[in-house]
Amino acid sequence: MKRTLDGYVTGQDNAKRILSVAVYNHYLRTRFLQAQADITAADAMEDQDPEPVNKHPVISDFPGQREGASLPPPTIDKSNVLLLGPTGSGKTLLARTLAKILDVPLHISDCTGMTEAGYIGDDVERCVERLLASCDWDVRRAESGIICLDEVDKIARHPDRHGKDVSGEGVQQALLKMLEGATVECTDKVGKDRQRTTAGLGSGTISSQKGDVYVVDTSNILFILSGAFVGMEELIAKRLDKGSIGFGNAIRRDRNLESEEKAGDDDKSGLFAPDTPKENLLDLLEPADLIKFGFIPEFVGRIPTFAPLAKLSLSQLLHILTEPHNSLVSQYKQIFALSSVELHFTTPALARIARRALVKKTGARALRRIMDQVLQDAMFEAPGGGIRYVVVDEEAAKERGRKPVYFSRGQKTAFHNLIDEEEARWQKMKAKYEAINDNDNAGQVQGRGEEFGREYEEPDRQATSSIP
Repeated sequence: MKRTLDGYVTGQDNAKRILSVAVYNHYLRTRFLQAQADITAADAMEDQDPEPVNKHPVISDFPGQREGASLPPPTIDKSNVLLLGPTGSGKTLLARTLAKILDVPLHISDCTGMTEAGYIGDDVERCVERLLASCDWDVRRAESGIICLDEVDKIARHPDRHGKDVSGEGVQQALLKMLEGATVECTDKVGKDRQRTTAGLGSGTISSQKGDVYVVDTSNILFILSGAFVGMEELIAKRLDKGSIGFGNAIRRDRNLESEEKAGDDDKSGLFAPDTPKENLLDLLEPADLIKFGFIPEFVGRIPTFAPLAKLSLSQLLHILTEPHNSLVSQYKQIFALSSVELHFTTPALARIARRALVKKTGARALRRIMDQVLQDAMFEAPGGGIRYVVVDEEAAKERGRKPVYFSRGQKTAFHNLIDEEEARWQKMKAKYEAINDNDNAGQVQGRGEEFGREYEEPDRQATSSIP
């Protein structure tokens, strides 16, 4: 399962491992419960059989006593998972990818519009109703499904809000029983013929009457909660950084929550150097931090597993552009291919786009916005004209750069020559950086590294670049 997630989601190995274990254990748990139900049904059938002629003395003396009776196996409880991390780090993508690769029902609900029962908004039971509708109102399948509650940080209680908090603490109170296990009544408000497709059996039509009520037990439904939790890092830092007043106390050290972006301004390694693990304060999350953030203790106690996601690094942003199965570069290439236009991005252009996205601080979501901005003119001018080839080089990928380079059908050689020139310059810069890093004198390396960075960056750009 993790290998499949690796093909769609870049980085976040720790979160993918935790999520894979949770979903796999959910599979084992549902199969175990199904096997126990089958055994119970078989025992019930045996109890209805005629009594044997020659009974064992123990069975005769003690009715209902079985030979070799033993204690029932332990009950396996579910472990709900909390995904938290900065925006654009891949939380929603992980849930959507799970929905693609799993053969169990999975529904993603947004907590932003949830309110307490009796108020304008969605009741918490709507997520169970939508899960049931996604599996054609099959209660048995829905009771072994997965519900992802996205933007769960939006239901944190607001201490500065006057009156009853119907969209914060009220929603948490309503979710308590559902997370642990409760029966929810769902009403089919459509009540008309629907197409049901069964694997290997084709499609068939089922009919139901409007107003049919279905009872769903949420005890076996796995809940995955996700949210950005803006400000959680500051809460963790305050808990870890104690005061330094008095003798014998540790001196308080400053924690820079924006260390990744600021380190990128000084560190010219960028994509050429391998990623080094950086401190992620969300890895140190404790239940007390969630309570301080605005969640009631009863709600936090029903989420035993935390899966924190880290900010995406520069090389990971570049990886998102090119490597996943549904990468942005492949999507835009397909768009241009539909108009018989070949699109190509040079490596320096992709590095420039990734660097611009890192400065935006919105994670992978910034990549699409920048790509649309860079390709806006090309997507308008290329279809239906004489343009056959489009090259996005580094100059076109700059924030206020020129248009991409266009080539007609007879300029294929010039098209490849431009690509080769860009790639050769990139390899030259990479070799120069590696030579600088091989120098044993640390001071000389630092001085030459700064000179190398200034040589690569354009003069009119502010010092926000993080790679050469």
